[in-house]
Parts: sequence; structure tokens; C-alpha cells
Amino acid sequence: MTAYSTGPKKADVLPGLVENLGTLATNSAASIFNRLEAIEILLCLAIGPRKRPADGIDVATSRDARIVLSDVVPFLVQIMTSKNNRARVRLQAASLASLVGKLASNPNHAN
Repeated sequence: MTAYSTGPKKADVLPGLVENLGTLATNSAASIFNRLEAIEILLCLAIGPRKRPADGIDVATSRDARIVLSDVVPFLVQIMTSKNNRARVRLQAASLASLVGKLASNPNHAN
């Protein structure tokens, strides 16, 4: 038995990861940088694997991440349009909003 086979399984980890990242991404008390980083990771999960075919848990994770990402759009719009944030932060929010929009317009992107 290898160490890999005794570790947590992808099916056990990914749902909790999406839930926790979603909580962070939508938490108005969290820092902007932490929220943006959580959104970036959620985007990766929503896109799915690139080097191998997606399996059932990848499809479910992608679906769950897309649902969470739809909830963060107002935050991204607020950051993009706020004059209180640095240009770099506004640009990052705009880039993330664009990616979220592309995922929303193409639900079968990675699956």
C-alpha cells in the first residue's frame, strides 16, 4: 500500500474546497486580495482538468464552482468600478469578471 492510496481522495476533498473557497470569495469581511485569490482558484476548478479527461467528480466540482462564481460577479463589478482601489486591483477584477463571463456563456467549456 502506498502513501498516495491512503491519503484523502479527490471526491472527499473537492466539494469542501469549493465550499470553503466560495465562503471566502463571498465574505465581505475578507480582504480584497484573499477574495480575488479564492476566485482565481474557483475559476481553475470550474474550467476543470486540461491534461486529462474530466471524470464525474471533476464535472460536479466544475458545476459547483460555476454556481459560486455566479455569486461573486457583483463583488467583481464593485471592485472594477471603485475609484478607491488601485488600478492593478481593478484590472485583476476586470480580468476575473471576463473569465467568469466566458464560463457563464459557454457552460460546456471544459466538460
